[in-house]
Amino acid sequence: MLRLEIFFSKNKVFFFAALTVLFFIAVILTGWLFYLKYQKNETNRIQLEEEISLLKEKLNSQSKEGYGIGIEGGVGSGLQPTDSPNSISVPMNTQPINMNNGMSPASNGGSFGPSEPTMDGSSASQASATATEAGSSPTESPKTKIEETNALKVETWKTYENKKYKYSFKYPSEFNIGECSTETEPCKLGKIVESDGGNTVDMSSSFDGQTWPRITLTHLESEEYNLPADKKLIDWVKEKFPAVATEMPKSYNINIKSKNGGSEKGLKVKIKDSVGSPSPDSNNTEQENYHYEVFVEKGSKIFKINLQGINGQTAKDFYDDWLDEIKI
Repeated sequence: MLRLEIFFSKNKVFFFAALTVLFFIAVILTGWLFYLKYQKNETNRIQLEEEISLLKEKLNSQSKEGYGIGIEGGVGSGLQPTDSPNSISVPMNTQPINMNNGMSPASNGGSFGPSEPTMDGSSASQASATATEAGSSPTESPKTKIEETNALKVETWKTYENKKYKYSFKYPSEFNIGECSTETEPCKLGKIVESDGGNTVDMSSSFDGQTWPRITLTHLESEEYNLPADKKLIDWVKEKFPAVATEMPKSYNINIKSKNGGSEKGLKVKIKDSVGSPSPDSNNTEQENYHYEVFVEKGSKIFKINLQGINGQTAKDFYDDWLDEIKI
């Protein structure tokens, strides 16, 4: 016992130093673990916000124009969502049906055949045709193919200008600025709608059989859309937009015209979506579906441009012409 006391008394400086080192190591390890956890949470948050933003854009575009989302009516059920693309059905009469006409419900959840009787004895198909002829849907655009319009002729395009950030781009003359209805502004074949005070601008169309053009241009006040003075755009996008990091080009690959003359270097990222059905210009072969995400910086502000629904050379040419006309 005496020997131990003598040993500790002679080496107390050593033990104190050792304990101090161990304490600092524990503090550093704890801080590092908290840092890693914060970085992981921050990356997940940014990625989640990006995915939610894209989902909102798609849902807003689809719900307004009927792409992939429809409304369908059943007897006694009112309006219900349906997976049928570009379909909006008039809700059926919820009153009891005159069964003397020999009709009875099918086993498909309340749907009836094409000659379903109504209260006045006419068929549902006749009622639907009458409603269509009368133009009962105020926001539904006529079925027009893009090739039948001037939408592909750049020389006929008009100019939109964002008042908040002063950028501008051209758009087909067949498009509305803002929402439309037959009571105020006749609905054309597409529209450009601002949201969030001009931070986001959506351009979408309703051409028959086309999934494009669908363009969203965004600048937000959040950190990822504002480039620090000591950072390069290409490195910042890789860090703050992890959803596109794996597809990033190795260097700047696009120049966007500047409102003040000259151009701004940008990044054009091609992201594959799926392999879809043949497009009209693909010689009846399976056509790759993809979209572009373009990042360009002006005065420390980062603008992200999302170009959706590319499924053939015509769509690619349209977007190339559109990118050539935008000015930041």
